[in-house]
Amino acid sequence: MPAAAERGRQRPLSYGEERVRRDLAVREARPRGRGARRVRRSRALFACFLVVAALVGSVSLASICLHVAVVQNEVRMREVQKELEQERRIQERLRAEISSLESPSRLEKAAVEQLNMVQASRAEYLETRAPGLAGPNGAAGGGQEQARLPREDTGGN
Repeated sequence: MPAAAERGRQRPLSYGEERVRRDLAVREARPRGRGARRVRRSRALFACFLVVAALVGSVSLASICLHVAVVQNEVRMREVQKELEQERRIQERLRAEISSLESPSRLEKAAVEQLNMVQASRAEYLETRAPGLAGPNGAAGGGQEQARLPREDTGGN
């Protein structure tokens, strides 16, 4: 009986043989003639429809994403413009403050009140010899030229 059992038993198919049998089964199942052309045409039409629908969907999705990005950038731009306007106002306020702090009348008032300074009645000059200046005959280092430097009146000296 072992020989009979071996005869009924089929050997396993290789990948190529299995593929050939499957292809033959598919060919036999395909309709032939006029109906087959309609089926193939409708399948091709359906495939084209799917491709077009996928493209339209992709383009629509990309358009929506770009629109969202544009709107986000507009919102950010408005925020930056508000910040810029606020910084400009601060800058103008600081410039006005600097102008008022640098005014001569304010400086004089602060010198008199806070530093107890007095205004000089007249300006006096202290004469000194400046080293390295040209002399009267043009020779360097003559030492004959004198520089006049302002000297402040200290009040009673």
